[in-house]
Amino acid sequence: MDYNERWQLRRMPWHCLLFHLLNISANCFAAESEANEPIILGWNNFFNQGNIIQTIAPEEQVRKCKRKCKYSQDKKIAENASVIVFHQTARGVLPGGRRSDQLYVMFDLESPSNSHPQHPFPDFFNLSMTYRAEDEHNLLAPYGGLHRIDRSKSEVLKDIWTWEEVLTKVGRKDKMALQIASNCASHSGREAYTNELGKYMEITGYGRCFGRDCDKMCYDAQIDRHFFYLAFENSVCHNYVTEKFWNALRHLTVPVVLSRKALKGLDIPPEAFVAADDFGTVEEMAKFLLELRFDQTRYLRFFNWTQFYRRQSDIDPPARAICRLCELAHKRLAPGSKCSLSQNDECKNLNKCGDGGLQQQQRRQ
Repeated sequence: MDYNERWQLRRMPWHCLLFHLLNISANCFAAESEANEPIILGWNNFFNQGNIIQTIAPEEQVRKCKRKCKYSQDKKIAENASVIVFHQTARGVLPGGRRSDQLYVMFDLESPSNSHPQHPFPDFFNLSMTYRAEDEHNLLAPYGGLHRIDRSKSEVLKDIWTWEEVLTKVGRKDKMALQIASNCASHSGREAYTNELGKYMEITGYGRCFGRDCDKMCYDAQIDRHFFYLAFENSVCHNYVTEKFWNALRHLTVPVVLSRKALKGLDIPPEAFVAADDFGTVEEMAKFLLELRFDQTRYLRFFNWTQFYRRQSDIDPPARAICRLCELAHKRLAPGSKCSLSQNDECKNLNKCGDGGLQQQQRRQ
């Protein structure tokens, strides 16, 4: 039986394969194998930050996984790997040969507007790991997330905000809004929105778009001083929420996003952030933000979430996804099984991103 027959893969549009984890029938996986620790191999780099596995799943993180796997970037052992993870692309030198029980996984945190993957043929990948959470089979790999406090367990005190800490952090704020941006020609049109917003309120800007660098020490100090962080993404896509948003929450600064609709379906309290599409005009939102800054009682309501969610997770979200992948690696593909790979009905719409209605708001000014 040749490769294509063995995998029974259906040809489908690439963006569907990329942004929707394919549904795998239950009989694809056999009973768990305890004989050896599966090998998860990172094939290429995560942008310019080093090997994909080392970057998204450092040793101190994967050590906390429930199951144990061996993680490597040594391409010489590709034949022995249970899983090979590719960041976005599969081009250049590829693994030689492929076992029928190997999983090829595509990892991508970018939005459809900013991802331009290269692939040798449509049937190359078995699974995807993306920020999207469309169904129960998705190996969700988001930039961040909130984790609820488990009242049935003895939570570590350092992982839970006290209201006194919240009051102290808020009491130290003395500046209006912060934005750090380096992509100055975004699909979302955030540049025009920011410029318009700046007509009505003070905005502190860093990054290439503002001509000022800001390292981690600078970032930590600045975000703590500001009441709001303009977490405007470069694309307005469903569930596309990057570290801009999550870092603001961790620093107890209220994030401002372009689209509330984009966050629909995520476990994020609706009162934890401000959304531009809740307002008819840019000026209306600026007025609302200014009112919040000078009304501490109303402003503090945006931190009620700290009573129900931990300040940090025990495992970072991308590493948590690798832990899940390790669990799957312990279940070898059953020889002779027919794995059904089907596309979601909404797949045709997954690559559609917009500007969140920002152009309409700007025209109303």
